[in-house]
Amino acid sequence: MPRCLVCGAEVSRNTVHCRSCGTVQPQRRLGGTIALGVLVGGLVIAALAAILL
Repeated sequence: MPRCLVCGAEVSRNTVHCRSCGTVQPQRRLGGTIALGVLVGGLVIAALAAILL
C-alpha cells in the first residue's frame, strides 16, 4: 500500500488527500499511458513499413 509523501501514513491508491495530514497525493492518469502506447505502436508500424517497402 502506498504511503503519504509528507507524513508517511498509509493511503489507498484512489485517495486524493491523506487522512492524517490532508496533503494532496499525486494521481496517476490513464490517458497518458494510453497515448504513449498509441505513439509507440505507431512508431513500430512505421518502422516495419519502412523496412518492408
